[in-house]
Amino acid sequence: MIRAAQQDLGAERVGFDFEQDSPGPLIDNSKELVDAIRDIDQVRAEYQERFDRFHHLFCDLDDGNASARVVDRMIEQAREG
Repeated sequence: MIRAAQQDLGAERVGFDFEQDSPGPLIDNSKELVDAIRDIDQVRAEYQERFDRFHHLFCDLDDGNASARVVDRMIEQAREG
């Protein structure tokens, strides 16, 4: 993640501690970005645990079944009353 994005938005607007919870490296400049892209397999391996934690904290319902859950809940509520 590019550190400048956090600085521009401010931590309160991002909604989480960017330094602690970002799912990947915090990148300060174009050279670091290019280096990370060139060595993406190493970056992926190094940050897999952080990515998994981020996904668990912020994306746990992104499983392709959100619409089904909404419809199921609507049907359930209609039956109740």
